[in-house]
Amino acid sequence: MVNKSHCRLLGHLLKVLLGFFYYYNDTQETDIEIVTYEPDQVYFTNQPVHYGSPSTVSAPSPADLTDNYHEYRLDWIEGQTLYYIDGVLVGNLTDNVPSIPGQWMWNNWRYSIPQICNCRVPANTH
Repeated sequence: MVNKSHCRLLGHLLKVLLGFFYYYNDTQETDIEIVTYEPDQVYFTNQPVHYGSPSTVSAPSPADLTDNYHEYRLDWIEGQTLYYIDGVLVGNLTDNVPSIPGQWMWNNWRYSIPQICNCRVPANTH
């Protein structure tokens, strides 16, 4: 299954986590996340298949993250999840790979609640 989104972040989006994700349930999920206070990284995560730690890899974000549209893609195949930015493979996870088809979703969250992302939250976040 191949899922992809094209997006451009607006410079005024300050305290949000932008997520594109395949989701069936809390143990069958793989994410692409951009945290706006860390615009130099994109995070890719397979949520834990059995309750425990997720598998995460990060990659440098495009230098012109807010100036141009970019393609963020994941290929979910048996036993691995492959992650791409603008057609270039930037990550590969083989742990916690989902095994049940789900839906492709897109969402924004305020990241003042640390439990919603696998990232550090600044002390002054409101």
